[in-house]
Amino acid sequence: MLKAVLMTSRPPFLVLAFSCISLIVATGFWLGAEISALLIIAMALLLFFAHISVNALNEAEDFVSGLDLITTKTPFSGGTGTLPNKPEALKGVWILGITSLVFATVIGLFLVALTDWYLILLGVLGIIIIVTYTRWINRMPWLCLLAPGIGLAVIPIFGGVWVMTGQPLLAALLISLIPALLINNLLLLNQFPDRDADRKIGRKTMLVAYGYEFSSKLYLLNWILAVFLLGLFVWNATLPRAASLTIFPMLFGFGAWRGAVNYPRELPEHTAYMAANVACAVLSPLALALLLFLFSS
Repeated sequence: MLKAVLMTSRPPFLVLAFSCISLIVATGFWLGAEISALLIIAMALLLFFAHISVNALNEAEDFVSGLDLITTKTPFSGGTGTLPNKPEALKGVWILGITSLVFATVIGLFLVALTDWYLILLGVLGIIIIVTYTRWINRMPWLCLLAPGIGLAVIPIFGGVWVMTGQPLLAALLISLIPALLINNLLLLNQFPDRDADRKIGRKTMLVAYGYEFSSKLYLLNWILAVFLLGLFVWNATLPRAASLTIFPMLFGFGAWRGAVNYPRELPEHTAYMAANVACAVLSPLALALLLFLFSS
């Protein structure tokens, strides 16, 4: 039972939280912050608990709505399949999701008390996204598109650098937009196999609202914008010149887009494109973080 409950946290996907915390610390370091082990550990725990919470609550709500029973499962989408096989674990999954959210909130309040009470506004926004994502945000296509990047990149990176430096820095907010766009694409492509199932339970994702062709074009637009911002921030010295090397892991996103164009309805049979999508979203922030560490003065 415990193993089943823990599996709903989707452990393989928690690597994205590690990627984001790496970029938080690296961005703060690049912008002149001193490294504090206490702050790094606290921020890492907050991000991991928040990610576990949204994953577990999503699994529980997808099972209750019946979505879990009709989705096409892939290694990257459609849920873990844990609750359809072990429905008695549902209560434990709810407890995991709520408890993780409480832990994240307590850690967030600790960081707010150490830094600036205005940070609580970011925390409240994060909690709202976690609690409402599955049930309400997924019924609003444009908000559904933007929420993942805001929750997993903009809030953590902007807020985390604020904690590290003691002040809200525009540079941190701007840098956070690059991984935010790639994370938005991560969730967008993962919704391709779920289009019909999402429609049946009343969701209104970009795929349901606008279809495969529009969504694939939107994926490409997000990717191009992320590449453009990387180049712009290198050009105006918001990022070091070496950060331009981040383009190499970002190229996985272009490959994923080709899959969206060529196999929009058959993506579950061509999971290499979905893997490329994950590689782009996870490796690009990691690469950028490493480059910021290496070339920070």
